[in-house]
This record gives sequence, C-alpha cells and structure tokens, in this order.
Amino acid sequence: MNSLNEALFVNASQTQLPLSPSINQTDSRKVLRDQKLEELLKYSPGLDLEKMKGHLERAEKLQAKIATFAKINTEEAWQEFITKNANPEAAIDFAWLLFARAAENGDIYTNGAISLQNGARFEEFLLACGKANDLSYSRISTHLKHDLVKRKALRDAEIAQIEIAKNDGKANIEELERLEMLKKENITQYGIDLRDMGLPAGKHTILFARQSDGSLFFKTEKSGCPPFWKSFHNLIESLVHLKDLIVSKLHSASSTPIPARKEKLDSDIGKLFKKVLTSQYPQYDKKIINEKFNMAKRGGLQQILKETESVIHSNMSADELQDKADLKMILENRLQEAQKRGLQENAKIYNNEIIIGDILT
Repeated sequence: MNSLNEALFVNASQTQLPLSPSINQTDSRKVLRDQKLEELLKYSPGLDLEKMKGHLERAEKLQAKIATFAKINTEEAWQEFITKNANPEAAIDFAWLLFARAAENGDIYTNGAISLQNGARFEEFLLACGKANDLSYSRISTHLKHDLVKRKALRDAEIAQIEIAKNDGKANIEELERLEMLKKENITQYGIDLRDMGLPAGKHTILFARQSDGSLFFKTEKSGCPPFWKSFHNLIESLVHLKDLIVSKLHSASSTPIPARKEKLDSDIGKLFKKVLTSQYPQYDKKIINEKFNMAKRGGLQQILKETESVIHSNMSADELQDKADLKMILENRLQEAQKRGLQENAKIYNNEIIIGDILT
C-alpha cells in the first residue's frame, strides 16, 4: 500500500472519509484532496500513512460533533462541546480538519496561514484545548497585529455606548451582561504548543486569533512563543522562535516546493502598488506614500484594489497604465479565487492565505 488513497479509502464503510461535506463531494475533489495530502506527507517528519489516517479519522469525528453543535447553536451547547472535547489531541484534530478541508480545493501549505470564515468561536475552543496542560497562552505576534487595535477600538466604542444607556437607565439586562463581558474580554493573540504531537508539515505550535471580521486566523509554526520567564523550556522555545522569525524575514519564500500561502503581502504586489500610488501622487514624498500604502494594506486586498481603481488621471504614461492594469488583474484574480473558497462578504484577505468556508454549516 503505497498511496494515500489506498491507505485511507480502501474500506469506505469503516473509514467514513472524506470530511464533511462528504455526501455531496465529487470524486474529483476526493482525488484532489488525497493527492494534496499525500504531497504534504512528504514534508511531515514523524508521520506515516497510518498516523495520518488516524488523524483524519479523528478529524472527521470532530467535524461531526461540530455539526451537531451548529444545529443546536446555543451558548450552553457550545460550552458543553468545549468541556467534552477540548484537549491537546483535539487541537491536532482541528488542524487536520482544516488542512483536509483546504486540500479539497487543492490548497495546502508547509509555510502559510488559514483564514477560517465565521470561525471566531474556535479561538475559545483552541485556547481551552491547552489550558489544562498549560500548553496554551496569550502571546505577541507580528501577524495581523493591526486587527487587535481595531478590535479594541470596536470594543471600547461598544462599552461607551452601553455605559451611556446604563447611566440614562435605559440598558436592559442583556446589555448589562454584555457590558460586564466586554470589560473582562482579553483581546490578544494566542498560541498552543503541541511539539511532536502530529501537526501537519512538521510544525509544532499553532498561532490563532479571532479577527474583527468574524474569521479565525490560524497559523502553524515551527516553534512557539510561550512566557519565557516561567521556565527554562519556555525560554529555549522562545529563543528558537526568535531565530525562526529572523530566518523568515530574510527568506520569505517557502522552504519546500509547495508554494507559501501567507497573509503578508507579496513583495512583488507591494512594489507594484507603490508604483501605482506614486503615479497618482507624484507631488508627495515617500513618507506620505508609505502611509497611504500601509493604510490600504491593513484593509486587505479589497482596499488595495479600491485604491488602484481610483487611480485615474490624464498624465499617466503607458507604463503607469500597464502597472495599474497588471495590479488590478492580480488582485481581481485572487479575490475571485478567495470567493470561490467561501470568503465572506465583509471578511478580508490580505495576500494568498488559504480561505476555508464556515465549517459550522
């Protein structure tokens, strides 16, 4: 037995794969998923076909439990789901669930990130998976840190609004409970360290955070960033993470033949966008151009496309017109592909990170 397809699907009655939505999934998507996961296995040291089969079987069971929760869709049901299912192994299963769902569309990575649409709730689940074993923690990260600022601003605005209603005697019980919850809310990013437990692509930790658009940012990494002052192990892990960060800054390309799927804007697109901005605002210095560039970048590819389409003036040279056309085509293609994958109307995509539709439906 030398292929993933043979290993996983030789007995479909016992191994009820592929993952949901399995009933309506076409044979071509099954084949594509198998091919992509078999390719991924080459870059997953410590894993073989049988171990991957086990991970995917457990991922399917987790998917079934998630689907059951979605039908009930109450806070009590969600807390019961977390209590019964949150553990380190479940975090591994969740990772394989996302990778398998992505592979159905031909999307995998060894270096990259995933945006799970309407997945913000799973921040609480992943955090709970490592709490009992002290594996999950609040952490700092350079990834999408601007969204933390936005989330805090939205929270503070809502707190102020409810406080006004409270002071006027117009706040109801639900609003007062919401106010207390908002005041206790910890807006940050999290990590859960799962070293040598079977994460895809030889990774050992998950960086995750819910986003202001309702999605879950999910990124597997080689090393974690735990509170270094708590133990010698944490210190070593944090130092290794620092080394990995420096290496990634120097070498942004994927370390394997599988293309990177990162949320950080590709340098080629960034350079082209700056050229377009410069053609629109030739009277501005580089500092102002960079400010406009960073502001648009924080709005995702949708905002960059909007800015690009607004560049219209009579003095554009043939080269500038071509730059605009090239950039517009790249952005439109990426957005169209993301929408096919389930990108929600108000959600953002920042580069070519993998988009996965809502797994609660």
